[in-house]
Amino acid sequence: MEQTLYSKSLTKEEIQRAQSAIDSVTDIGLVWMEGKPSYTRAEIKRVFAGSERLSHYVDKWDGDFAGYYLNMDEGMKRKFFTCYEIPLEPDRFKDSLSLNLALIRGVDKFKVFPFESYAVQLFYLTAYNNSIQILQKISLTDAMNRIEEYGIDLYGDGLNWSEAWSVLTEEEKSELVLYIMHINSQKAETGEN
Repeated sequence: MEQTLYSKSLTKEEIQRAQSAIDSVTDIGLVWMEGKPSYTRAEIKRVFAGSERLSHYVDKWDGDFAGYYLNMDEGMKRKFFTCYEIPLEPDRFKDSLSLNLALIRGVDKFKVFPFESYAVQLFYLTAYNNSIQILQKISLTDAMNRIEEYGIDLYGDGLNWSEAWSVLTEEEKSELVLYIMHINSQKAETGEN
């Protein structure tokens, strides 16, 4: 029987779903970060149109997509994924109160949040907490050479990691997804996450 994410391993389908979500979100994030501020604010208004907190969402934009994504609530993430037609599994809880109670009870976050949005969350958390040089740690030397060839800054932030992600091969992306999930499952076991 093939192990699932919840037992610390990912199936090929889960790796592909995580990769696909990260591909889509990082591409959009790069467009938002490289666009003129007026374009990005207009795009935020389009994505979150109809929300009673629209002006709050616009005000939260500071030019850093990773930070913006990490600070989105689950409703914002759902609107974002829906607007850009990025596949996202259904919500597991009917309201934010039920979701928060599950988190307080210590339910595994992959059983609380939609898989794709949480995979992207872990990607950006890794980006904020690690230099791109961790790719060497997981034996992605060719990827590091390519990243340096493209002149991508190795400093750990959302922009640099998004740019680095865009030059990885599919196999390298799979390895990175496995690594990200592994280090975050270890943090969850030790109570760091």
